[in-house]
Amino acid sequence: ENFAFNKPAQQSKTTHGGVASRAVDGTKSRVYSSGSCTHTAEQTTPWWRVDLQQRITVTQVKIANRAILGDRLSGFEIRIGDNLENNGITSLRCGTQQHIPSNRWGTVWCDPTLIGRYVTIVIPGENKMLTLCEVEVYGIKEDSKKSPSIEIKAVDIPSETPVHNSFSTLDVEEPEEDEAYTSFPALDDDEKNMDSSHKTNVSHPKQKSKSGKVSTWKNTEQNIEKDWKNYKATGNKVNIELRNDKKDYFSSKIAGQKCDPKNAWKTINNLLGRQSKPTVVNELKLGDNSLTSPKDIAEGFNDYFSSIGPDLASNIHTSNDSFEKYVKNSKSEFTDFQP
Repeated sequence: ENFAFNKPAQQSKTTHGGVASRAVDGTKSRVYSSGSCTHTAEQTTPWWRVDLQQRITVTQVKIANRAILGDRLSGFEIRIGDNLENNGITSLRCGTQQHIPSNRWGTVWCDPTLIGRYVTIVIPGENKMLTLCEVEVYGIKEDSKKSPSIEIKAVDIPSETPVHNSFSTLDVEEPEEDEAYTSFPALDDDEKNMDSSHKTNVSHPKQKSKSGKVSTWKNTEQNIEKDWKNYKATGNKVNIELRNDKKDYFSSKIAGQKCDPKNAWKTINNLLGRQSKPTVVNELKLGDNSLTSPKDIAEGFNDYFSSIGPDLASNIHTSNDSFEKYVKNSKSEFTDFQP
């Protein structure tokens, strides 16, 4: 069971819309523009944390790294504990400092296992950014009947061995072959504005060659920009062709009905998906009466419209005065023409 799924998540600072909850939403896409990855600002020791909402004996933590600019997820640490002092970054560490290649899943094994409610992922150092496309936490539920254990904080002593050579607790998985990774991904604003330090370290999703074999290839920033421009140019051509074809289709449909407005509008409504709907009256209220029977409703309409004339006439004030009363004292402007 993945104890991190849909649990509350936080991070040190959010940018590029990469909110912390993306890492536990169950979406396993590793393309940032698909909206499935988190993103902190560039800062000192950025961190991300999930609240498991219960104490778990954690055995392993699985992390998905982004497809592009994945080299940023280097030298990260996983901290597990029950308190939020220093945002959890000083809790006991699961494994050693780790690095997961771009567009890969990595499994960090906690040996020995660690017990805690909060799982924190942190990259120590200055000018760091933390992006996680998915985080899964596996382990065993802590027995609520047991007396609470005491958490002991450990002080990490830096090893003389380089960090990138110590991966004994990390398993890296090859990316799955699905539609999300067999096409060139759209770039987000963060990926478009890559600085020079990332130009030669951009790992792209796996592509299938003509022979059917899957190979991982890398491009420089210039090749990325060229492919992106070609993609946009091709998309514009397709949109223009679609608009022209739609115009020709609609024109041909109504071309022969210029002198027949009724059928022309009928054709236009059909093209737009408009259909006349019959009016169905299920209830008719006449005064204080409510009619629901179809026969009663029909008779109610008949009585109303057949009596509306006399009813209006009865409300008109009648007078015995002759019309001459109103015109005999009037003076015409055309008296010279009277006989």
